[in-house]
Amino acid sequence: MEIDEILIPESREQHLRQAHQVSPNEVYEAFEDETLRVERALDEQPDRPGRLYVGFGRAINGRLLTIVFRYFVDNRMAYVITARDMTAREKRKYLN
Repeated sequence: MEIDEILIPESREQHLRQAHQVSPNEVYEAFEDETLRVERALDEQPDRPGRLYVGFGRAINGRLLTIVFRYFVDNRMAYVITARDMTAREKRKYLN
């Protein structure tokens, strides 16, 4: 998957900061992580545009993040829905 643009609307930025204490910069850094792992989400929601994915990456400060985003193939854009710290199970999967 090639991503040319990462979009985090202001409303999503507020959600990231308030609900999960994640900064937009941490999300951008996790997307640039060489070991970023991306999987299709199980809940596809066919009534919404873009395909739903979950990414697992590391910010420069070492924080391990799970990022839920929609991917738009036509313009290779990731629209960030949310991001949070990885669960213990996600960390084990990511680190192995």
